[in-house]
Amino acid sequence: MADDDLQAVAGDSLTAKEIPWTVLGLIDCREDQPLSPSPTLQERAEGLQMLAWFPRNEPALKMVARLQAKVAALTPGADQDAVLRAARQYLARVDAPKPTRDELARICLERIANGVAANQAMTENMAWCLLPVPTLTRGSDFFLMAALQQPQRWRGIIGPAVALLKRNEAGVPSNAAAAVLETGWILDSLVKDEEIESWITSSSERLSLIGIQALARRLRWARLVELGWTLPAPRQLVVLKALAYAGRQDFDFEYQLLLGKGRPPLEVRRPDFANGEAKFWDHCARSMPVETANALWSYDFVDGQIPFDRIIHDPLRDFFKAEAARSEAEHDLDRGSSRLRTALRMLASWRMEEDDGVLIALLKHGGYERGETWRTEAPKHVLTKHFVLREAAKEALLKRGRPLPVDLVIESEIPAADSNPPVRGGERKQALFGLPQAQKNAT
Repeated sequence: MADDDLQAVAGDSLTAKEIPWTVLGLIDCREDQPLSPSPTLQERAEGLQMLAWFPRNEPALKMVARLQAKVAALTPGADQDAVLRAARQYLARVDAPKPTRDELARICLERIANGVAANQAMTENMAWCLLPVPTLTRGSDFFLMAALQQPQRWRGIIGPAVALLKRNEAGVPSNAAAAVLETGWILDSLVKDEEIESWITSSSERLSLIGIQALARRLRWARLVELGWTLPAPRQLVVLKALAYAGRQDFDFEYQLLLGKGRPPLEVRRPDFANGEAKFWDHCARSMPVETANALWSYDFVDGQIPFDRIIHDPLRDFFKAEAARSEAEHDLDRGSSRLRTALRMLASWRMEEDDGVLIALLKHGGYERGETWRTEAPKHVLTKHFVLREAAKEALLKRGRPLPVDLVIESEIPAADSNPPVRGGERKQALFGLPQAQKNAT
């Protein structure tokens, strides 16, 4: 390859990705903008110290140069000195030999476990940020194979990872700890069921989720159900989802990707009636029909071929039947509109004729979400009521070939006098300017 080509490759975006963004994000800054106060100068100095563990990287070198120039222009202080000193140290050793990924993992693991050979120049926070986790999606390389042959080397990190998640702190260290515990081959070779069960009932939702997924991967259905009865409602739904989607195991998914086969097909377990699992499914569906639908819904479902049976369907139909009977009066759904829409789409996906009556009744449902519309004629900006269940019911009935009432209203304007309270952020916004007339009419 020519020298010019080598230089182009060394400076491209793919080369930049050889450094984790958890590191690059700390040193990156815009050339045409003032230096942002976040990350702090202390965090930027630590980012430069972490960068020193990686081989020479041209995009990173350009970032360091920009950062140096901007920090040098700041008012002198201890934090400014720390950044400039870290930059000089990095540049002085940029071409020095650096550890391989396997060696870097060993150094990070030793530091996190605070072993006798721990490198004290690396803080625990840096070790978590730098730790490369050998998952199958990285490819079948020497790093992964070496890790698979030495699973016990990862044993010392389990306790610190669990402790970190129990503290419920956000940030890179917690994400790295979760990534370690979510790596199936690490967990399954090192941690017994009893220890994982204690995670499920802990105060950490993230640790509980990891434990639930691990027991499901080990096919511990009956024990999951036992624990599920003792958990608060939101975690019961996590258990239900783990019981339902047994075929979508993370390890299987990674292995399929490794073989170049893409995502495995969506599979759903049937509840076991012999051990009482069906009662748990029924409890979730009847006590939390909308939440259950949102937990189980997938856009992979094909109308008329939804894989769940009546144990999920009937409570959902009963909910919307009652909702249609009592809710013709207009009312703001606030933040619940998306959940209701998803639940109704799930019900409609069964394509059962017995549900047509419920869908027709929902064409008069008064629940709406506020939105904004921009249009070509005056007034150009108006606030609107968008009747989300009416729209979802209309879509379902059209797919079934059912006629719709001529006076069906999906969206209406809110008079200026009634426009308070203001539209909340993140809700539906439509820009109709310039759209074809057919699209305008459809809204």
